[in-house]
Amino acid sequence: MPSADERAHIEQLLKIHRRSLATLEMQAANYGGEANAPLHIVNQLDTTREEIRKLESRLSEHSSAKA
Repeated sequence: MPSADERAHIEQLLKIHRRSLATLEMQAANYGGEANAPLHIVNQLDTTREEIRKLESRLSEHSSAKA
């Protein structure tokens, strides 16, 4: 079972990735959306979204392990 410190670390990582995602979405919007954005922005959006999903899953596992 993950410790409280690990949970706090995961939450901090989520905060960082969500901030990055918001920035990337703004960058893509400047190009008229993801369909028109450069490949490196689209790839980073995909990577960041996947990382957020993984971190949210870890948090969910942590919550169910406590129950």
